[in-house]
Amino acid sequence: MVFPVCAALVPQAWEWLTAGWTQAQQKSVLQSLTQLLLDGTQEEQQDATSRWVWYEDAVMRATRGCLPYIACNRA
Repeated sequence: MVFPVCAALVPQAWEWLTAGWTQAQQKSVLQSLTQLLLDGTQEEQQDATSRWVWYEDAVMRATRGCLPYIACNRA
């Protein structure tokens, strides 16, 4: 895993970010997202974008002390 600290900071968001991915994809998150964004179908590109935006939002909220947001349903 490339980002063990990130996974530990917001584990629920990390689980959603990598949900449905192979173990290889989960071990190379940035590379996986990059591949999906550059080479994926339009649907895969949109999914990768949504996953990353939602994850970054969860991290920002967690660092501001808004941890309950992480347990909320994602859009």
